[in-house]
Amino acid sequence: MLRRFIDSAKEFYSLRDAIRIASSIADEPRKASERALSISRQRLEASETLWHAGFRAEGLRLALDAMRTAETAIPKAVVTLAGEEMTPDARTLVGFSAEEIKRIDATNERASKIEFPSLDAGIAKEHRDLHRELIATRQLIEVQLAPLVTTRWGRVATRARRVITTLGILALVIAGLVWAIAPKRAITVHASGHWDDQDHWHEDHIIDGVEATEWATPDGSAGFADLTLTPARNITGIEILNGHNTPWNDRATRAFRIEAYSHGRRVGAATGEFASYEIAPRWKRLALPANNVTRIRFQVVSWHQRGAALAEIRLLER
Repeated sequence: MLRRFIDSAKEFYSLRDAIRIASSIADEPRKASERALSISRQRLEASETLWHAGFRAEGLRLALDAMRTAETAIPKAVVTLAGEEMTPDARTLVGFSAEEIKRIDATNERASKIEFPSLDAGIAKEHRDLHRELIATRQLIEVQLAPLVTTRWGRVATRARRVITTLGILALVIAGLVWAIAPKRAITVHASGHWDDQDHWHEDHIIDGVEATEWATPDGSAGFADLTLTPARNITGIEILNGHNTPWNDRATRAFRIEAYSHGRRVGAATGEFASYEIAPRWKRLALPANNVTRIRFQVVSWHQRGAALAEIRLLER
């Protein structure tokens, strides 16, 4: 099984056998096979257009016609090689495996046993299944024959297209794996507590990007909020927006301290103060250069009126 897979992969990219077989096909039957495949491809496109437009009875007939037209490309290529009219076994001369020949024959047999409806209303599950099978079988025939009956430069283009497509798929897979295993950028917050144990004043509000929501500490007490950073960041400073607990306007942070930690080790600190209470707070920026920061602690030292509040914290990253 593994050996067969490796051989198939080699042939898919090198077209070694296709090139060897193509060199034995005369120009006239090669052109005839190429034309038959082109007609088949055109009829397939017409079939799919009709099918998806709701004209499924006619689309089904065209799908069968497309597959059988593709089949006619086989004897045109084989006659030169076999020196006689094609027999079912002669298909192996152009590279069809026993399994592929069996599949082609099974599709033809199934199509011969199913009654094709004249009206779209007569389309049933068996017809939908057959439509998919006809398209897949026709594609199988084209994949095998196209490299044989195209020109030398056509084969070069086919190999290049297959390599480029595979490299593109590999690049997408690798990018997906890197994205899946790479740590996602996130900030989570945990605080010492919040006022009244209600979500309205929860600490998550200081990183939600909404200036109208706030974190508030319990009445008359200091507190802290820890921001955990994933992955670690290199920062140059912090921007903070004080709270005011609208519409009551009775809370705000006064003095505060900010500390930056890298895996438990403090790597920077800054202090600041909102000297007066403001109903319309303004952003305050503090320099806090630090590398590989994994946690930021905002420590309330003092407050205005009933307790502390804070609206937002933003990191300034390098």
